[in-house]
Amino acid sequence: MDNKLKEEILFHIKSEYPKEACGLIAVVDGKEKYYPCTNLAENKYEDFMLNPKDYYRVSKEGDISYVIHSHPNESASPSKSDRVACDIMGINWWIVSYPEVQWHEVISANKKPGLIGRQFIYGLLDCFTLVEDYYRDIGINLKVPQWNKDNGYEWDFWEKGKNYYVDNYEVNGFKRITDGSLKPHDALLMNIRSPISNHCAIYLGDNRILHHLVSRLSCRDQYGQHYRQYTTHTLRHEKYC
Repeated sequence: MDNKLKEEILFHIKSEYPKEACGLIAVVDGKEKYYPCTNLAENKYEDFMLNPKDYYRVSKEGDISYVIHSHPNESASPSKSDRVACDIMGINWWIVSYPEVQWHEVISANKKPGLIGRQFIYGLLDCFTLVEDYYRDIGINLKVPQWNKDNGYEWDFWEKGKNYYVDNYEVNGFKRITDGSLKPHDALLMNIRSPISNHCAIYLGDNRILHHLVSRLSCRDQYGQHYRQYTTHTLRHEKYC
């Protein structure tokens, strides 16, 4: 979480003090954004209950990654009920004490490693590993015969005359689609500031894609003209042909 986001959260918490404040962090267009929410608890000085209408509204704008709430005049350590609620929701929490500011992350026991909100670390968490994990979740294990995953694959391979995506899609069971159709689970190859396909996304349906760009968090995006102009290949796995 960056300092700007923390400042926004603390501003909200201060405005609600001495009541408990609550909110949500969501990934929108590859960036984390904070949404202050309404506390509907009967005793707002000792408890919080997130307004379900706020949750629904935020979920339509982005992918919710954290629940935020404050502990006025107490430590940021989670109570037993905090831990239980966090586990039930399946979303990680940040608890913030105020006015003595402390931050405590609560990891949900039911939270699965997500495809949304990943930091970009080339070779570990990037557009290819996102696509690889997406397909693994639906029972398709990608083979990468020309990529040495133990030593990592080269940064700027597209500037070194190497065309990893195009050279490997057929051996992974994909066929190129040329009739203009799109189906969920299709892979989209793009050339982002490159003459060679150096970016891959997943088509989710309803003109939405899942992808991970450099310097951004992995996210769902609108598949509009901006990304369509960079698309070089639409690929469909034989499982869905």
